[in-house]
Amino acid sequence: MRDTWAEEKTVVKYKNKSTADYFKQLNERIDCTLRMTKANDADAKELMKVRYDNKAAYRELQVGDRAFLLLPMCANKLLATWRGPYNVIGRCKNNNYEIQMVTDVQNST
Repeated sequence: MRDTWAEEKTVVKYKNKSTADYFKQLNERIDCTLRMTKANDADAKELMKVRYDNKAAYRELQVGDRAFLLLPMCANKLLATWRGPYNVIGRCKNNNYEIQMVTDVQNST
């Protein structure tokens, strides 16, 4: 609109540009946009991680502690129940734990 008010002929400006030059400039603009998008995406991911980490609680279990286990009830992952408490018998990599799921049954005879 500004070009029309200033009486510049934008159509003539684009008409005098070769197709190769137009596509070269278009590719440069697309590449620039992709770089900016990737940078913004990385910044957004980092900010989301910082916000998550501020509210997350780090829990560490020791051998002998008691823990509950979330077990799925069927093929639907949303249908799960908490079971336990079970004894922690070992610690594995990546904050995974071995638990003893068998409970001692005492016979009262």
